[in-house]
Amino acid sequence: MTAIKKPHQLTLLDKLSRLTFTEACKLVGPEGRRWIILGASRSISPIR
Repeated sequence: MTAIKKPHQLTLLDKLSRLTFTEACKLVGPEGRRWIILGASRSISPIR
């Protein structure tokens, strides 16, 4: 069973994973949309 965290218990990863594309673009800055689209073409390995 997955526990639901209270807002003050969320990690940065939790918060970032909940962003919409538009919110992420705004967070990155004026070139956010372009950078995110360019970054999507790259393969990354998650750190865990």
